[in-house]
Amino acid sequence: MIHKIFIAAVLFVFIASPATAAGGGLASLKLVPDSNKINIVADSGDQPINAVAAIINYDPAKVNIRGLDFTQSFCQLFIEKNIDTQKGQIRILCGKSNPGLLGSGIVGSIRLAKAYPNAQFKFDAKTQVLANDGLGTNVLGTTQGIDLSKIK
Repeated sequence: MIHKIFIAAVLFVFIASPATAAGGGLASLKLVPDSNKINIVADSGDQPINAVAAIINYDPAKVNIRGLDFTQSFCQLFIEKNIDTQKGQIRILCGKSNPGLLGSGIVGSIRLAKAYPNAQFKFDAKTQVLANDGLGTNVLGTTQGIDLSKIK
């Protein structure tokens, strides 16, 4: 019963958070190429963060994903780690307990089996980064996807 209440509370923080931050420098998420994988990198801006809901869309006809890797992740708790190969969507919901992350850290990595040069990965509008402010404030300011045709 306590486990169900905890999951419900965490999901509430992901879903019911306000759309703007009270502070200045906002957080960002970006996709960074690294050999045969793409790192999902979070930057907290000027305040600690403790949760990320990264939703990444891609064209499944242009990409074959081998899996997700979390060995370098700053996250300690994972609510969802899912690849929907039919829809072309990756969903990662994770968090880190107090004091959270201040600065930059890897959320996870997308391991590629095959990708065409013109494949693109873009963050969905529902992507969020939550501040460690006790309120679950969405502090995500910018996202940066990746176009594999522009990587040299």
